[in-house]
Amino acid sequence: MKKWPFLIFCSAALLFSCSGKKDNSAPGTDGNSTDSSTISGGQELSFFPVTSFLQGQLNSLDSLQVTVLQINSTNGKADSTWISKEKVKPLLQAFVTDRIDKENLVSLFNESKFNDQTTEAITFTYTPKNTLPDSVSIRHWDVYVDPEKGIIKRVYIVKQAKQAGGAIMQQLTWQTNKSAKIVTIGADGKIQSELKWIWDLND
Repeated sequence: MKKWPFLIFCSAALLFSCSGKKDNSAPGTDGNSTDSSTISGGQELSFFPVTSFLQGQLNSLDSLQVTVLQINSTNGKADSTWISKEKVKPLLQAFVTDRIDKENLVSLFNESKFNDQTTEAITFTYTPKNTLPDSVSIRHWDVYVDPEKGIIKRVYIVKQAKQAGGAIMQQLTWQTNKSAKIVTIGADGKIQSELKWIWDLND
């Protein structure tokens, strides 16, 4: 898998860390974490290319000699089965067709950073600046960075999709080099399904 997306994002994270190095703890905190601070004004947003990262993860999965464990949870019941890795990519395709990068979403989303020492991760959160147009299905995403190793630990994406009966929300949680999970929430706010794919069972 290409490593350049990691290097680009971690360089941006380092720049933001250095810019706020004078005071790592916001007023009123105990030092375990810092308040999220929106990157605005003349400072350039990092906007890690999430879609390229996910595509690289899928390409990496293609190169592995593994069978994927699929867990389907519905109505409180979980069914597990082993599936070929070739069947996983189409199931995750919806999250790589809509690109997340600096070029297409920087004008629509704010970026904030939260350094949580309890989870040993720097979280970059992206939220809409205003009401999003119907043409934009991505509603929110988070990127979790391991500051010690300089790698992406996890990616979380929320997108909206249309279905008979109203709009649904889909939440993707991607654990780097380990697993992916999609939770589908109906128009009534109830979970319709939860699908998880695991290709690395090691802790």
